[in-house]
Amino acid sequence: MTSRRQFIKNNTALMGGIAFFPGEVLLQKKKTNAVFGLQLYSVREDMAKDPIGTLKKVAEMGYTVVGNSNYENGKFYGYSPKEFRKILKDLGLSIPTGHSPLWLKDWIESRKDFTDAWKKTIDDAATVGLKYVISPAWLEDKPTTSLSRVKELMEVFNKFEKEKKKVLDGN
Repeated sequence: MTSRRQFIKNNTALMGGIAFFPGEVLLQKKKTNAVFGLQLYSVREDMAKDPIGTLKKVAEMGYTVVGNSNYENGKFYGYSPKEFRKILKDLGLSIPTGHSPLWLKDWIESRKDFTDAWKKTIDDAATVGLKYVISPAWLEDKPTTSLSRVKELMEVFNKFEKEKKKVLDGN
């Protein structure tokens, strides 16, 4: 806990420092190139009902970057990767990142390779314009309790990273 003496000392130093700087310097806004995007999971119910209408509203609010959270059966919100990319482009939106869960069913242990379905997921991600694919879930449905199993699963994620880079780094 800060003593009263230390508190007064700190605040005196702070006030003295402020006196040396003109107000406009302290209040000056720093320019930044930061771009804020919207994870479409936050509007998932609207996206399920009316993807194009929802994306139009997102763009009207000033967003230029979105991230997907819906890729099912080779489609993004019901649209093929090429269709979805065009929809986004027409609305002035880009999509650098998205969620696609990676499960053990996507991994062929005997070959140490991914299924064709998972490889298509990565290809479709590249087609729509993703630079990053994030797996928001752990590979297994149950907790992993041994270090050796964690290491095995990390091998899958490391392979995923290598495969993903081959495809997505061109975007």
